[in-house]
Amino acid sequence: MQRKSGFVTLIDVVLVAGAFVERNRAAHGLGFGLVHIRTMVVCRNRSRQAVTRIQRSAIVPFKPAQMYDLVNKVEGYPMRFAWCADARVLERGEGYQIARLDLRFAGMVQSFTTRNVQSPPERLQMQLIEGPLQALDGIFSFMLLGNAGCRVGLDLGFAFAGRLWGSALRLGFQGVADRLVDDFCLEARRAYG
Repeated sequence: MQRKSGFVTLIDVVLVAGAFVERNRAAHGLGFGLVHIRTMVVCRNRSRQAVTRIQRSAIVPFKPAQMYDLVNKVEGYPMRFAWCADARVLERGEGYQIARLDLRFAGMVQSFTTRNVQSPPERLQMQLIEGPLQALDGIFSFMLLGNAGCRVGLDLGFAFAGRLWGSALRLGFQGVADRLVDDFCLEARRAYG
């Protein structure tokens, strides 16, 4: 079975950890309900290389502009998130920024430079410029849900560059990618109450 998706043709589905809905309120001490929809698909691209696509979604009682600002202000990541050792905006232009993140996982620090196309307050699109991955693309989306707040979504795809990445590094990066939406929701609670 073949179908087109983003930057790969899905040929061999290796793992599908299907969509599920999770309600967690007290577990994170948030005082409000988060609805998470999680999917992860690992497939192979044309060169038979594993490509992982992670999709996360949460409903939060904040405005899209508030959530967009948290995600877009990368310089604040090291103060907010244990997985970020350093963050810098290298270039700013109309509707975009180029940012470098030093991510801490598996006892190591890996640097990634991305071009972030800005469409405030609805969307932030990331594309890999430089880093240890073969490919990385993602979209953060922020959809207004009336008085209920907004839906924060992340659709992130990445492929590891060869065998240089040991299993601990792979798991570390996947772990950071997997919890991005949760981390931003928790930070929004701290910042906005």
